[in-house]
Amino acid sequence: MSIATDAGPLAGGLLLPEHPRGVVAFAHGSGSSRHSPRNRHVADVLVREDLATLLVDLLTEAEGRRDEMTGELRFDIPLIGERTGAVVDELERDARRRRDRVARPSARARRDAAHRGRGR
Repeated sequence: MSIATDAGPLAGGLLLPEHPRGVVAFAHGSGSSRHSPRNRHVADVLVREDLATLLVDLLTEAEGRRDEMTGELRFDIPLIGERTGAVVDELERDARRRRDRVARPSARARRDAAHRGRGR
């Protein structure tokens, strides 16, 4: 799954069980990624329990490389909040395309994500 942002795409992997009853998003900033063996293992366990999982990096590839050198983005809370909102929005669009209810975030979750993004 690719999530569009102004800075470029965010890379993620969505795992769907046959009959998902919810979704868990693993949102990675810096120091970890969607390729983390531990998080991939947890995602696999959750999928066996009928929970969809999305492992997504909240920094673009270029931003991740820059952050490894400078550390300037890992604590950019407005950026991370904005990206988290973009992930929630994409999960909701994806659920509508599949016509299921897996990723319907609560109004509070959408409001909180939007609020964090506005501080930028």
